[in-house]
Amino acid sequence: MAIKSFQYTLAQNVRQVICPPSTQPQEVHVHNHEHGSNKMLYVGGSDVTGANGHHVFAESDMNVTLHPGQSLYGFTDESGGIDVTVLCVGK
Repeated sequence: MAIKSFQYTLAQNVRQVICPPSTQPQEVHVHNHEHGSNKMLYVGGSDVTGANGHHVFAESDMNVTLHPGQSLYGFTDESGGIDVTVLCVGK
C-alpha cells in the first residue's frame, strides 16, 4: 500500500492534477489549506470548474475514493490562488 503526500499552490483558473492515477484504488484526503481566508477549492475530473466542481471550504477536508486509473483535479477561481494538501493512500 503506497502512501503519497502532495502540497500544491493552485493558480487562479488553472486546473491541476492533485492526485495522480494509480494501478490500484486510492483513498484521497484533500485539505483546503487556506487558513484565515474564505478561498474556495473545487475538486473533480479533468473538466472541473467553479461551476461544476465539488467545493471544499477554507480549512476544510474531504475524502474520496478513486478507482484504478482515475485522477483527481483541483481548481480555484480565487485571485492569488490557494494552497492545498493531499494524501493519496493506495488500497
